[in-house]
Amino acid sequence: EKWPKGRGVIVPLYEPPQNLPPALAEVVAYERISAKGLTATVVDLAVKGYLTIEETKRLFFSFSKNYEIKRINKDTTPLHSYEIKYLDLDVFNFSF
Repeated sequence: EKWPKGRGVIVPLYEPPQNLPPALAEVVAYERISAKGLTATVVDLAVKGYLTIEETKRLFFSFSKNYEIKRINKDTTPLHSYEIKYLDLDVFNFSF
């Protein structure tokens, strides 16, 4: 028995997109957005200087950590449109 000769090993050559925000990376990879992607967007915006995330004092018998997220008013022109809409929500300046 003789098998037809194939093309050999095919190695794809590609590079991942540069400077892709977490939410867009999740959409490209999984074709959806999850709570993890939105949380990663909050952290990404904090790294870029648009939000602050600070640990607040714990309650007396609380074992969990509490955080306060505040928006910093800064020029939003270099952001993607979905990030600007995300920042414009009234959910920032809260504690959890």
